[in-house]
Amino acid sequence: METSSWQSVMSYFTLDVVLILSILIIIFATLSIISALMETRTPQGSVAWILSLFYFPWVAVPVYWIFGRSRFRGYIDMYEVYPKAILEEKVAEIKDYLKQNNKTITSFLEKDGLPDAEFFSFFLGGNQTKLLLNGDEAYGAMFDAMRAAKKYILVQFYIVRNDATNEEMKKILIEKAKEGVRVYYTYDPVGSEKMEKFTKDLIAAGVLVSPFVTTKGFGNRFQINFRNHRKIVVVDGNIGFTGGLNVGDEYRGLVESYGFYRDTNISIVGPAVILLQFSFLRDWRFMTKKTLEDLNWQPILPQDENDEIALIPTSPASKYEYGTLFFLHLINSAKKRIWIANPYFVPDEQFVSALQLACMRGVEVKILMPKKNNHFLIQNSMYSYLNDFKHFTNIELSYYTKGFMHQKVMLIDDDLAVVGTHNFDNRSFRLNFEISALVRSESFNQKVEAMLQDDMKYSIPIEKDSYIYFPFHRKIAVRFSRLFTPIL
Repeated sequence: METSSWQSVMSYFTLDVVLILSILIIIFATLSIISALMETRTPQGSVAWILSLFYFPWVAVPVYWIFGRSRFRGYIDMYEVYPKAILEEKVAEIKDYLKQNNKTITSFLEKDGLPDAEFFSFFLGGNQTKLLLNGDEAYGAMFDAMRAAKKYILVQFYIVRNDATNEEMKKILIEKAKEGVRVYYTYDPVGSEKMEKFTKDLIAAGVLVSPFVTTKGFGNRFQINFRNHRKIVVVDGNIGFTGGLNVGDEYRGLVESYGFYRDTNISIVGPAVILLQFSFLRDWRFMTKKTLEDLNWQPILPQDENDEIALIPTSPASKYEYGTLFFLHLINSAKKRIWIANPYFVPDEQFVSALQLACMRGVEVKILMPKKNNHFLIQNSMYSYLNDFKHFTNIELSYYTKGFMHQKVMLIDDDLAVVGTHNFDNRSFRLNFEISALVRSESFNQKVEAMLQDDMKYSIPIEKDSYIYFPFHRKIAVRFSRLFTPIL
């Protein structure tokens, strides 16, 4: 009897719990549907989320709050109050500084009155640039600059491995910190794992360390879909670095599973370094609520070099999808050629249309991707774009075969080149914090052209009609993979 009574109580209790949970999931699903209706970027995306939330709420609700949002909150409120005003003040100072030294500052979109402080939409002239090919060359330049630091070093990476390359960098940073050089270090905790020992050693030596935590703030608590994918090194405000390289042995070709690792960085000496510096400062402000003081805002002005550079920091915190707008503008403005070298080429429909239109204008389009890819879904989804381009003869697609290609490089006509951290996908354009250097210089453009021509010696053409001959199950896998490209 007692057992029967206990079972009855437990039965009622179980029913009550199920009822409460069902009510809660209905409430959360309703709120999620409203959020998807009001905030999802495209009508197609809204419909997909709403149907999923309505018919499969137990699964769709948690997935939506992890992957559904495309705007990052909290960061905007911070930089509208502080860095925007500071940058406007600094830009005025820099304009005077450049004018006194016969250097230039011009709008990126060649239109006055743009919100430069928000978009960084200007070129700074008077820069010396250098292409850094692969790990040994890039790390050599970065580590030499760190060793020569007199006042401060700013370091930001997405991935930091626990390996020999990282140990070399850590040793340099610790030595400089002990010498009295201020060292500020940040990384993305999703991209970088098992950092406790590494950061503990840095902190013990006096390095200020702060991971870029994208779940910071109550509204972002469960939102793990954002990444800080920027790679920045600035030394004394005089020399800066950015590009595709993270910190790891694979970038030196020392990891057998990758083999030869092809990547590209850029070093900058001149006024554009302050834009790299400011991007770091803004991220640091968000993470620590502290301002970096005593930074150098009057960088070295090389006498014999005059490359114009616009630094393009994009993020999900912007009021506009500036990553999308920036790359669309480059493609739509091209008159002669568009060369793209990128490990993750998964454009959405508007980029596919822009490249098709460029081809119809007579623009030469070359796209170089790695044959060997470290992401299965992206590797598969790439094949789905063959069908989109099969009727466009000016669009050439090739696989890089020498090893794994990780560079993010773009060449537009004879005077523009991009080197940076942006992949050619939805995640980089809309969900990641990224930064790229847009260089306006015929001589630099020629160097990038020569580099890419050398890369193409190790490439094989992709037959654009090969998708047609895939077996049915392979076509299903390719199309299924493409469904996930918005969140990859």
